[in-house]
Amino acid sequence: MTPIEYYQRLIESDQILEDDQQAMVVKQFQVIHDHLMHATSKFTLLKKLSLTKTDLTKGLYLWGDVGIGKTFLMDCFFYCLPFKNKLRIHFIKFMHMIHEQLTQLQGTTNPLKKIATQLAGETKVICFDELAVNDIADAMLLAGLFDALYKERICLIFTSNSSPDNLYLKGLQRGNFLPAIELLKKNSEVIHITTQSDYRLQNYADNTFYYTPLDNDAEQKLQTQFSLLSKQPAEVKKLLRICDRDIMTRKVSEGVAWFDFLKICGVPRSQDDYLAIAKNYHTIIVSNVTAIQPEQNDLARTFISLVDVLYDTNKKLIISAEKPIEQLYRSGRMLFEFARTRSRLIEMQTMAWHNKCDHNFQLALAPCPGPEKT
Repeated sequence: MTPIEYYQRLIESDQILEDDQQAMVVKQFQVIHDHLMHATSKFTLLKKLSLTKTDLTKGLYLWGDVGIGKTFLMDCFFYCLPFKNKLRIHFIKFMHMIHEQLTQLQGTTNPLKKIATQLAGETKVICFDELAVNDIADAMLLAGLFDALYKERICLIFTSNSSPDNLYLKGLQRGNFLPAIELLKKNSEVIHITTQSDYRLQNYADNTFYYTPLDNDAEQKLQTQFSLLSKQPAEVKKLLRICDRDIMTRKVSEGVAWFDFLKICGVPRSQDDYLAIAKNYHTIIVSNVTAIQPEQNDLARTFISLVDVLYDTNKKLIISAEKPIEQLYRSGRMLFEFARTRSRLIEMQTMAWHNKCDHNFQLALAPCPGPEKT
C-alpha cells in the first residue's frame, strides 16, 4: 500500500480527519516512496552487474508547531515502505548511538565515514523524529555526519519544530554548524506545515495522572498509583547508580521508580541518565514539580529532556505539580522548546496514553505497526 492509499484509507475509516496540508505532505512522501522503490529495483539490477551505486533519493524536512501530525505522517510513510532495511529513530537516540560508536572508534581514521558505510549496509532510508540541536558536541559533528550519510546514498527524513535555518540558533561556534544546514536544504524538500490544530490536545482533553496543587490529596494519589503499579515490596530512599552518577529515589520497586523533581531534574543530568532509567522502569513518578522560573534554564532543559525520553520510549509518567501544565513554565529562554513538552505532558497524563504504553522495558523503538489515530 502506498502512502496516499494508506492515508486515504484512514480518512475513509474515520480514524483521522482530512487535512489539506497533511495531504500535501503525503503527496511528497509518495514521490519519495516511488523513487525509493525504483532505486531498490535499480540496485538489484546493478548488483547483478557487480555495480552498486544508485542516485541519492532526495529526502524531506518537515517542520511546524507541536501536535500537528508531523510524526504521524512520517510513520505513515515508514509503514508503507515494503522493505526491511529502513530505520525510524528519535534524533536524540540516534546521536546517543553515534557518540557511543565514535568512542569505540577512537584512533580510527575518518570514523564518521565508517559509521555511515555500516549504516548504508543496513538501511536505505532513515526517518529522524524531532530533530533539534542544542548540544555543541552534536552540532560540531553533524556537518560531517550528514555529508557521510548522503555520500552513502542514504535517504534522510526529518521532523522538527524548527526551520532548517533556525537550527542551533545562537549556539556556540554556530559557524561550524552552518554547512550541516546547507546539506539538509540541498538534499531535502523542506515543507512547513502551518496547521493550527494541536491534535494531541483535541484527543486527550482530560488529565488523569497529573495532580495539582501540591497538597495532601496529590500526595495520596501518588502513593495509591505507586501501590497499584508496583509488583514487589518497595525500597525507600534507595540510591540508584545510573551512568556512574547517583540518583536518590523516594521509592523504587520492580518496574516503578519514584523521584522528587529536584533530585531527578535539579542537578546536571544527561539524556543518557534518562535513557537508562527508561530502560529499567515502565513507570516514572515525579513529585513536587515546581513552577520553573525564567532564569532556571538548566532546570527547564533537564525537564524537557526527561519528558522527551519518556515519551519516545513509551513510558508512563505520573506527576504532582505546583501548577497546571500550561503554567509550569511561562517565560524564559527555553520557552520554544517547552511548547513541545507541554503538548506531550498533556497526552502523557491521560488514560489513553497509559493504556498504550508498553511494559516490556524495551529501550529500542519497536518497528512501526502502522500509525495511530491523530
